Amino acid sequence: MPRTPIFAKSAYSALGAMIATFLYEATKTAVFPHLTIWQSHAITIIYCSLVAYAASIIVLHLRQREMAVLGSHRKNFETIIEHLPGVACIVNRQGKLVRWTARGQDVLGYSAIELSRMLALEIIAEEYRPVVSDRLQQVFQTGYAGTEAAWITKGGQKVPCYLTGVRVFLGSEPCVLGIAIDLSDQKRAEAALCQSEEQFRRLLANLPDVTWTIDSEGRITYISSNIEDIFGYTPQEVLGGGMAQRLSRIHPDDAEAATKRYRSLFLENRIFDLEYRTLHKDGRWIWVRNRAVRTYQQGGALFADGILSDISERKQAESVDAELASIVRSSGDAIFGASADGIIQSWNPAAETMFGYSPQEAIGHSIAILIPPERKHELAEVLGKIARSEPVERFDSVCRRKGGSRLDISLAISPIVDKTGAVLGISTIAHDISRRKQAEADLMKAKQAAEDANRAKTRFLANMSHELRTPMNGILAMAELALDTTLSAEQREYLLAIESSGNALLHLITELLDFTRTELGSLRLETVPFHLPETVRQTVRPLFLQAEQMGLQISLDLAMDLPDDVIGDPARLRQVLVNLLGNAVKFTYQGKIALRAQCLSRSEKDVELLFTLSDTGIGIPAEKHHLIFEPFMQHDGSSTRSDGGTGLGLAISSRLVELMGGKIWLDSELGRGSTFYFTVRLELLAAPALVLQD
Repeated sequence: MPRTPIFAKSAYSALGAMIATFLYEATKTAVFPHLTIWQSHAITIIYCSLVAYAASIIVLHLRQREMAVLGSHRKNFETIIEHLPGVACIVNRQGKLVRWTARGQDVLGYSAIELSRMLALEIIAEEYRPVVSDRLQQVFQTGYAGTEAAWITKGGQKVPCYLTGVRVFLGSEPCVLGIAIDLSDQKRAEAALCQSEEQFRRLLANLPDVTWTIDSEGRITYISSNIEDIFGYTPQEVLGGGMAQRLSRIHPDDAEAATKRYRSLFLENRIFDLEYRTLHKDGRWIWVRNRAVRTYQQGGALFADGILSDISERKQAESVDAELASIVRSSGDAIFGASADGIIQSWNPAAETMFGYSPQEAIGHSIAILIPPERKHELAEVLGKIARSEPVERFDSVCRRKGGSRLDISLAISPIVDKTGAVLGISTIAHDISRRKQAEADLMKAKQAAEDANRAKTRFLANMSHELRTPMNGILAMAELALDTTLSAEQREYLLAIESSGNALLHLITELLDFTRTELGSLRLETVPFHLPETVRQTVRPLFLQAEQMGLQISLDLAMDLPDDVIGDPARLRQVLVNLLGNAVKFTYQGKIALRAQCLSRSEKDVELLFTLSDTGIGIPAEKHHLIFEPFMQHDGSSTRSDGGTGLGLAISSRLVELMGGKIWLDSELGRGSTFYFTVRLELLAAPALVLQD
């Protein structure tokens, strides 16, 4: 500031000195009238010197006092500046930094020497420099200005700030005291607020529910954009509409309740929560749930915020649930639900009828009350499977009724799970099978009686077959002896006919005897060692000879891995081969017959063999494949068939193959021939140990 008050005080002091001098001269003349001029001047000089000395002392004292006050003010000013928030500095008219706070120097990162050489605009971000320059000029003109900007640290960091400039004087030179307040936290807070608002807007937009705001006049002042997804209306079509328009879209049966709830919301500040039907833009009715918690004042008006949800699917599910509940109530089977640990939680009327317990008596108790003591293990097994999420198949059981009586039931038990698959409980359907069990018992008795009768028939056939073999052997023996005598041609012809018919009858009796033995389970296999390849060759030789005489091609293929010596029943193996080869020769009129034997698997003790017999005969229809191995069944079962036979050969072969640990099947097509396959398992004959002699 200028020093005008100091000079004024000095002038006042000089004027006072002049007045005092005038008074002094007047007093001196009056008191000392006889002084000479030189004496008078000497006294005056002394007086003036004293007065001047006193005046200088007074002026100096006043100057020191003023300088002390000025220094105190400057110190206070600098102290205030140092403690100002942000960065503070003084800039002269040339734009140079004159002074700065220590904190500002630390924040900017420059040394004192670097700052003393810099212009104020150099620490301002480039995009803000024109604005800041204008504001500096404004401060010099008006004394104050402010603007948002950003300073740049020595490291290049841009810091948003608010600049305030105030005109001050350094001596007589006007300057600008600039204060920059760091706005980083405020900017971050504003950014966070904007982000939060944006997230809130996105949340509202992505919510499946519609959010709304309504005033006390029934006008919708805000509605979320997803209203179009639910109702088909755009927000513009809904905003501003009055209560009448909104009520016109509510189902007539629900409009009165909606009107009362809206009135209660604004007049009594009651919670608004109502489910009703409203009209979609496409003309269909949809179920919604509309709710608002309370009202609030804003700008002198009363408002309420709410949420509108589409509950059409839930209503449909409730309808389905109600229908299912009706089905459960109306079911003739007992249906009840239980918790995961077996506590009954629901009980339909059929369950009360079946078990005798009322819902009050059953609910809350363990399902163990329905299980007899001897079947308690079934409950533990079922609960264990349910806990492990394992399926529980329908099974038959016995339950205990209220009075202690037993009842045969069929149980279907399944877990009740939530959307994550967690087991919530158990659903049980019990069906009364008492009549079925009684029918099964009666059927079992009838079956047992039929089987007894069949076994008696089979034993009769076995006995008769055995008794018929003896006289038949006698007849054949006598016929053979008679053929060795001298006979006429006619007699020999008769005896040959008797021998042929007898052999056929004997073969039939043998087959009947074998069949009855297999049916009775009395047929036993021998276990004797035999040479497998030679047995097969001897068995097929006569049949192959017969086939060659018929002009058929024959083929026998014994695989290299076929074992030589095995243990089993060679007679029964020959019987199976003869039956199959006999049928092949019988039903093949041209073409070829091929038999192959090979090893399927082998261990140290036994071997599994596969026999494959193929022919180019008449074939078997596919619909008869499953019947061909049944007794008394033939490809042509009519009485006019050209080929004979009892239909027991394949049935006996099937039983024999099963006894030898194998299975038999076929692949055949009518008119294209047949291929029969069968497997047997035979023991391997251990090779004799070699005895070494010294």
